[in-house]
Amino acid sequence: MGFTEVRKKTEEESRKRFDDKFREQSKKRLLKAVETKMRTTFIGAISAIEEELGALWGHGKNKLTEEEEEFKRIWERLRSHILDTGNSQLRAIVKEINQYNIAWEEQYVSLYLSKKMEELNGSK
Repeated sequence: MGFTEVRKKTEEESRKRFDDKFREQSKKRLLKAVETKMRTTFIGAISAIEEELGALWGHGKNKLTEEEEEFKRIWERLRSHILDTGNSQLRAIVKEINQYNIAWEEQYVSLYLSKKMEELNGSK
């Protein structure tokens, strides 16, 4: 095998390692974004319920009435169910994404000026 072939093979192997690393980083980037958005969804739902209905279970109070205590028990079961379901679905999404090869395609725009800046400013 000559020098040119060895160099070409080395470059191909290097490119493959780079591509593999890039795909792995892309997958991690996607997973992080999906996890953040999913958690925001179910934590945000819990927060909205607490904000709108928290008075029923004395949200923020130290001493609760019997009725508030009962609503609080119901709320805690509901909250736990929301968190369990959300976390379960999040794990399922991560498992699903891990079955794919993913490559992030960064988007950018290049602008080229065809006129001199002086012409654009009106002076020549």
